[in-house]
Amino acid sequence: MAGIMRGSHLARLLGPWVGPGAVRRGPEYQALAAAVRGLLADGRLALGVRLPAERELALALGISRTTVTAAYRTLRESGHLVSRRGAGSWTALPSGQHVGTSGLWTPVDDADLIDLGCAALPAPPQLMTAVAEATAELPRYTTGAGYQPVGLASLREVVAAGYATRGLPTSPEQIMITNGVQHALDLLLRLLVSPGQRVLLEAPSYPNALTAIADRRARMVTYNLDGGGWDTELLMSTLRGAGAKLAYLIPD
Repeated sequence: MAGIMRGSHLARLLGPWVGPGAVRRGPEYQALAAAVRGLLADGRLALGVRLPAERELALALGISRTTVTAAYRTLRESGHLVSRRGAGSWTALPSGQHVGTSGLWTPVDDADLIDLGCAALPAPPQLMTAVAEATAELPRYTTGAGYQPVGLASLREVVAAGYATRGLPTSPEQIMITNGVQHALDLLLRLLVSPGQRVLLEAPSYPNALTAIADRRARMVTYNLDGGGWDTELLMSTLRGAGAKLAYLIPD
């Protein structure tokens, strides 16, 4: 189970799509079911989340329980909800559908296309200067084996000094240089997480992190973000119930 969604939190995620004053076409229960499917489609509502009881959600939305009951029934019929009598209802995907976890990104040469699948910025103008200076230093490293398992000593010294300047006393021996964030994440997962142990993530999250965690056969426990960021009450409830070995967060 990924977590429990409270009625008040789901109401905030749904926003103005349902409830009194909402602009919609068709019956209200269909609008509610469509809104929940939309949250599942864009990742704001994770899979395996137990939705609030019908009475609780009806109270939070200011609508009748009959409407919520009909919406849940519609979601069960479409395969987006799985219910067990006396236990609750959990979000799901219809049979034959799956969530892509390849983490692959294909660059596009069309300058007029805005790719929402990548948040990488163009290289800074200082990059070429840095490359030229690094190339000038390269000959001193070509006479050895070329392997630096924890990174160049001079680079580790600079990084350690940077942390010390920011108020965190750090020695070069405490620094390890990796080939990138994905390399570092993979090492941490191998060190800290065994197959079957739980990892807490935000939803939505970085797709390549999901792939790395899945490769370790760890169990993902998700905390759902909305437009306002973290919901403190829901976050603490998730932390208490998750029993996670590791948490992967993307703070801003």
